[in-house]
Amino acid sequence: MTTLHHAATPDLVDVARELIREYAAMSHVVGRWVDPEPEINALPGRYAPPSGSILIAKDGHEAIGCGCICGF
Repeated sequence: MTTLHHAATPDLVDVARELIREYAAMSHVVGRWVDPEPEINALPGRYAPPSGSILIAKDGHEAIGCGCICGF
């Protein structure tokens, strides 16, 4: 069963960083995001509550995706 978790701990923020790095390395993304590392390293940054959120999707104990939401 897939569950969603707020990345409210440093460990879950690290999981989000790993997933975002995997995404940034995908062929359909390479070149569209010029240098993702500064934003990845700054997490949670602008995605921190109360105006933002980082969500981790898990299938059991395995992280399978994430989403980052921020206010404008």
